[in-house]
Amino acid sequence: MVVDHFAKWKDLRIEMKKLCIILITGLSVLNSLTGQTADEYYLKGVAYIEQDSNRLAADNLTRALELNQSDVKILLKRGEAYYCLNERNRAIADFQAANEIIPGAADIWLARCFAQNGDDKNVLSYLEKHLASAYRLPETQIKRDPAFDGLQLTDEWYTLWQKEWYTPEEVMMREAEYYMDRDRPDEALKLVESALTGGMTGPALFCLRGRINLVQGYYAPAISDLTSAINQDKSHVDCYQYRGQANLGAGRYKDAADDFTRVLRDQPEYFEGYLKRAEAYAGMESYDLAVQDMLHYLKYFGSDQTAIYRCGEYCFMKGDYLNALKYFNMNMQADGDNALYYKARGKTYTMTRTYRYAIYDLTMSLDLDPSDGETWMYLGIARLETGDRAAACSDFQKALRAGETRALRYIIDHCQ
Repeated sequence: MVVDHFAKWKDLRIEMKKLCIILITGLSVLNSLTGQTADEYYLKGVAYIEQDSNRLAADNLTRALELNQSDVKILLKRGEAYYCLNERNRAIADFQAANEIIPGAADIWLARCFAQNGDDKNVLSYLEKHLASAYRLPETQIKRDPAFDGLQLTDEWYTLWQKEWYTPEEVMMREAEYYMDRDRPDEALKLVESALTGGMTGPALFCLRGRINLVQGYYAPAISDLTSAINQDKSHVDCYQYRGQANLGAGRYKDAADDFTRVLRDQPEYFEGYLKRAEAYAGMESYDLAVQDMLHYLKYFGSDQTAIYRCGEYCFMKGDYLNALKYFNMNMQADGDNALYYKARGKTYTMTRTYRYAIYDLTMSLDLDPSDGETWMYLGIARLETGDRAAACSDFQKALRAGETRALRYIIDHCQ
């Protein structure tokens, strides 16, 4: 009887285990079907913070935490949303929970929260911890933080900054950033090169010099410096971001796409990266991938008219004119007096051979901006296709005078 009892218990445990597996699998499938994974809720939350919709951000980040309770980045972002909502107790709870998982990760945020509460003792305590940690922000960023304005004239604030929290390299970089902020990159470059000559060789210095070259449009030196920084520290994600921008500027589109892919793998919440990578894909004429990145971005920033326009452009470039029209129509609904939108839709109508609509849009665009040569050329094409040769030839001449050299071929072929 005892043996039978344990056998039945064993069978029951096996059946319960199978049931748990089925339930977990079912939940995973349901989440995947609805798209509501922890990562998805997290990305929505971050996007809402960027759009100052902090209540929606907090709600989505709460759902993310229900699916992944130990993710520090979600805790930090929900704490930020609560902080922006002035719900300080909730923010403090999230930041303290983040610190329990990764000590020191949220000290700067806790300092901000206690500053809102007027608790100067805790502000200074957490600031000291932050400054002594690997997470410390640059000095100027902390000193300019409006959260600490109430402490700026106190003796405690003065005493805090008497200690040398930063390395000589970081102090030099702070000075270089000062010149960068004031649009004096040459002065910043002198400081960095002097430091390198003096024996400082850290990846942050090469990254900074790469950034300075990038700002000045010196793409090849920027790529070289940023590559040197990456070779020293492959975990320095910011360097991949800057190198991606330099590769874009240099027309090295595949390298740029690879760099932004590397950044997005570690920081999927870097939404600008999808725009940059789409630009790189378009440079490679990989328009399907460009549109894919734009659609991913628009999931979170659906009212961004510039992004909608660019998505339409990439659809146009790959010959998907119906979808291009969809996005340009969205632009027109948001801003019906924009010459660029009329032009884009008019060009697309020309390609779909709906010439009457094309003529209307292109004429409207020229009423708003009569100096655009390409618009005159497309208007000429549409009129030529409707049999109005005289008007078309006049349009081609205006296009040529406005600098649109492609119009010359139409003049030679149809207007001689």
